[in-house]
Amino acid sequence: MANELKITTQMRFSKGGTELIRGSKDTFVTVTGNYAVHNVQAVGFAAAEALIKGDITTVGYCWFKNLDATNFVEVGYDDTGFKNVIKLKAGEEAVVRLGQNTPQAQADTAGVKLEYIMVED
Repeated sequence: MANELKITTQMRFSKGGTELIRGSKDTFVTVTGNYAVHNVQAVGFAAAEALIKGDITTVGYCWFKNLDATNFVEVGYDDTGFKNVIKLKAGEEAVVRLGQNTPQAQADTAGVKLEYIMVED
């Protein structure tokens, strides 16, 4: 089967007389893997922690949403120290294709809840 994943994106910026709009189209992706995970994970701030990915071997597209009303959370990886790749301020969300199979997250000043969907590549 093809086109099992549909992603719709748009970004619009309007300030000081500048207006930029990109996206607003559907992207269809064929998923080779068989697994997807939906989770709400409590993420602490003292150290980065692994995101639960279930049976997913190769991480593909992910949707993340910071459910906290105050603190930001970062998503990244650890290769001798946490490296943040995505920063989500309170209430923000993002869709990305990860290039790392062991994603981790770390909150700012206090723990947050991070909701995510992770799809096998």
